[in-house]
Amino acid sequence: NVPGGAAIGNALHEVLERIDFAAPDPRRIREEVATSLLLHGVDAPAGEVADALVRGLGTPLPRIPGDAAGRPGLRLRDIRAADRLSEMAFDFPVAGGLDAGAGPGTVTPADVAAVFEEHPDGQTPAGYAAHLARLRFGAFRGYLNGKVDLVFRVRRPDLPEAGRYYVVDYKSNRLGDRLSDYAPARLADEVADAHYVLQYHLYLVALHRLLAWRLGGAYDYDAHVGGAYYLFLRGLGGESATADTGVFRHRPSRARIEALSALFDAGGRPRGAT
Repeated sequence: NVPGGAAIGNALHEVLERIDFAAPDPRRIREEVATSLLLHGVDAPAGEVADALVRGLGTPLPRIPGDAAGRPGLRLRDIRAADRLSEMAFDFPVAGGLDAGAGPGTVTPADVAAVFEEHPDGQTPAGYAAHLARLRFGAFRGYLNGKVDLVFRVRRPDLPEAGRYYVVDYKSNRLGDRLSDYAPARLADEVADAHYVLQYHLYLVALHRLLAWRLGGAYDYDAHVGGAYYLFLRGLGGESATADTGVFRHRPSRARIEALSALFDAGGRPRGAT
């Protein structure tokens, strides 16, 4: 009953930006949903959409592999307003930005793919480096900018994730009408095909740089960065979810994120090189 497309995605993003995860008020959420659907021209049942969002707030987030075994306790409902930042903007130079004296470097798809190949892990969807190398943007320098849907930190001392920061992207992609259509293997295919993998690596480079600047010498990627969660809103099963449906998660290695950051700083090759 809920259509696909960019309009519903924009409406859901607006609602999630405005509501309090830790104290969800179903009545207010229904009002927010109804308003956003109307403003974006989406013909969908507001009550059904609101119920799905409330259910999503209670869905357990699977732990990033390596954090801890077993089912996690962390949910969006555990994140207080003071511990979250919606629509975090970032802007950083690539190969010296627009400074003509910064050197002749550029960055190409092959350069980025090489970082993935040189720093493999067991979490990146299989074959993604080759898929990345086939992107058709030209060699570039200048600036990368964007916005992250959500950055949050974990403050609950009873969780092994305490003290870590995460990036989150909300996806309204319609992959099917059953929860099983949002199983981990299906999501891995989707994030690779749509190059969401590259997207969240850029987000994590931005977070890595921000934390290094804010925390100074106390910053440690392994201790402070928890990774990325991609939440496919149509597949979130709520409190009773027994499988990792609707959630893709990945924590790239420190070596990969540092190598990507260094690549963007210096550029991978001289301008004009092939």
